[in-house]
Amino acid sequence: MKTKLFSFISVLLTLLLLLAACGQTQNPSEGTSGAETTEGVTTGAEVDPVIVASGNTVHFSLIRPDDITEEFFKVYNQVAMKLEMLSDGTVNCETDILLHGESYDMDSYEILFGNCNHPATDEVKNSIGINEWAVRVVGNKIVIFGHNHETLQSAATYFVENLLEKSQNENGETIVSFVGNYTYETNEVMLFREDNPLSGYSIVYRNGDTAAERYAKQIANAIENRIGPVLPVVSDATAETPCEILIGETNRMALPDLKETDYCIKVVDRKLVIGANSAFSLENGMKAFIARYFSRSPYSDVLNFVSDHEDTSFAYYSDQSADLQKGADLRIMSWNVLTELWNDKVPVEVRDEYAAAAVRYYAPDVVGFQEMTTAWYNSFENYAGDEYAFVSRVNEKGTISYNSIFYRKSTVRLVEHGVKNFSVGAATMRLITWALFERISDGERFIVTSTHWDTGDYPDRITKQSAEMATYVNNLYQKYNVSIFCTGDYNRGASTTQFSSFLSSTGFSDAPTVAKKTGSTGKTYHSVLGDAPGSGDAIDHIAISPNTNVLYYTKITDMQVLQASDHCLIFVDVSLSD
Repeated sequence: MKTKLFSFISVLLTLLLLLAACGQTQNPSEGTSGAETTEGVTTGAEVDPVIVASGNTVHFSLIRPDDITEEFFKVYNQVAMKLEMLSDGTVNCETDILLHGESYDMDSYEILFGNCNHPATDEVKNSIGINEWAVRVVGNKIVIFGHNHETLQSAATYFVENLLEKSQNENGETIVSFVGNYTYETNEVMLFREDNPLSGYSIVYRNGDTAAERYAKQIANAIENRIGPVLPVVSDATAETPCEILIGETNRMALPDLKETDYCIKVVDRKLVIGANSAFSLENGMKAFIARYFSRSPYSDVLNFVSDHEDTSFAYYSDQSADLQKGADLRIMSWNVLTELWNDKVPVEVRDEYAAAAVRYYAPDVVGFQEMTTAWYNSFENYAGDEYAFVSRVNEKGTISYNSIFYRKSTVRLVEHGVKNFSVGAATMRLITWALFERISDGERFIVTSTHWDTGDYPDRITKQSAEMATYVNNLYQKYNVSIFCTGDYNRGASTTQFSSFLSSTGFSDAPTVAKKTGSTGKTYHSVLGDAPGSGDAIDHIAISPNTNVLYYTKITDMQVLQASDHCLIFVDVSLSD
């Protein structure tokens, strides 16, 4: 640990003086009695208090993992603020980094919060189930631990609301005491346990499936590197044993009925099944599984599951969270998915699983698509049709429309829709599709449009399309008086005359310029599938009507997105109710 604000000797002297004054406190190293627990209820036996602060001095440093998330920090900060409020002192906040040559600090008084790099945290972490949490004294440490955000939040809340007591000694000094060990137990039976250890397992793949064999070895390496046991990797041509981790389809048991863009994690008896029924979902499911369970986490690095665990997830891997920005209640996306009809373009069936998985992972309420051919329409309906629906497939002239709108049936309801072809350009592509939606939760209405302007080879056409779209959108805005989101591939950067003219003529704004927070911005087009776009301006935009509360804008450069199209998808998170 880093150097503390106070020495071990000074803290010891302080505590000894307080012991003499109060006659009823104890040093943390003397320990406290364990908690009595029942399922769903946390109870604890009364114990002699542990002095955390006295005389406006907080004696315990608050330690956290070095690599944390924003949501983790908010909970950590909740504990720090409570300690400072009770003590009127300053909390020494540090990370768990060990520099070269350093060893674990066993003597200093510390509150270890979350998955800290310390044996005291490991002791608590390995003693509780995946859905349990604990606050315990271990030596000179108070450990606050839960395996995930929800359980750690519960532990932190219980600590600050129930386990800290403020009092005064006979000299009138403020004393803040920790009053006991508490553990929340669920009584769930875990898969890996003392009588069924992970070390007794083998990892099984389908004989002859080289991809599954590679993933099985990756899992074995991850387990060895992060947890310790060296597990054998074998094909399903070997004799079956009771304790196996099954990768993909094997001859051991039938997989659940899965979509081609899903993978499952399921416990059956003593077997752990990581299943998928397509090459795409197995590949991306394995990436997601390894990232989820073997990356260093501020919460936990324990691999375990309850004995009846069954979870189906999107076979999609991303470093970016798919959660809505805090305070947002609507997500609007735009994506040119690249028609297969141009010369030498990759067929849709090679790319559609990647595209559908990305949409399902980021879960927009509405998507404005461009370059939607019949093959794309059919693929999205196949992979996501139970969750989403298209507004229309046809343009104003009754032929196929390459610009369409896809909406999430569980969150929004289609009220009205229409399409308007520009006076110049190809009828299939150069048009505006629009739809008026009503949010199911509260009846709030909004409009989304999707468009695709001509390429730079036809500047006069783009100028005309810009003017016509501005007129059309202004009419929609005046008629319905709701927020409007104009998604599209405009083939023009934000500073170009045509796009700037559209914005000035409508009073709309390009999303990144009004978003309270932005993620990745910049160039959205990349000519080579699988390559990230270089530097430059975006040509894909979401133009947004005035007075709309845009909380977040980003473009996505996940490998699955880069492999699906020559454009990155972009989205905004907004608060429609504000």
